[in-house]
Amino acid sequence: PARNTPPGADSDARAAFETGALEHVDSLYRTALRLTRVPADADDLVQDTYLKAFRAADSFEPGTNLRAWLFTILHNTARNRARDRSRDTVTVVLQVKGKVRGQLEARRALEVALAGGHGLLMVGPPGSGKTLLARTIPGLLPPLDEAEALEATVVRSAAGLPVEGLVRRRPYRAPHHTISYAAMVGGGPALSPGEVTLAHLGVLFLDELPEFGRDVLEALRQPLEDGRVSIARAGR
Repeated sequence: PARNTPPGADSDARAAFETGALEHVDSLYRTALRLTRVPADADDLVQDTYLKAFRAADSFEPGTNLRAWLFTILHNTARNRARDRSRDTVTVVLQVKGKVRGQLEARRALEVALAGGHGLLMVGPPGSGKTLLARTIPGLLPPLDEAEALEATVVRSAAGLPVEGLVRRRPYRAPHHTISYAAMVGGGPALSPGEVTLAHLGVLFLDELPEFGRDVLEALRQPLEDGRVSIARAGR
């Protein structure tokens, strides 16, 4: 015979489950912080854990250890994330190795610079592989998160460039050494963003750096120091 469930019993059980699960948020966060060592990543891991737990609430057996169940989800999620990151890293490294032979120290310096968002100056004789290494940069850059994707999309839209949905790939700009300072930092009659702004959240690659005009390089001093571009227009 079918079991009769009192009206509202399912919703009451669901509310009790969620209330009991949220009692363990602090201990879950402490464990997540030990695993990730980054507060933002720990918050994200805990949120993902609760999302999966609430979706699978029907599979939880009342009366069993809810705390242990939540920690199992947390550890499995963290393990899957680490596996995905490792797989992505191996793929990227294989792509770079397939294009560049040797240059172990240069490749390592490039990976560190891109991972940390640092500037990098490559110096060497012609034909040593500097430009080839730079051309591997787009494949090494991590994807944009939601907030960054919105910023990059706004910049492209302000520059009048075509936009189809949110921009998901980090920009890679490589202007020619004959570029003017206005085209580099922005300005002009229509006051449009320059290359340094279009490279926001990505990479600005200056091939043959000594060939760029002195005024262009001087114009980059303030954006590099302050992290922003300020343009003053007389009478406007």
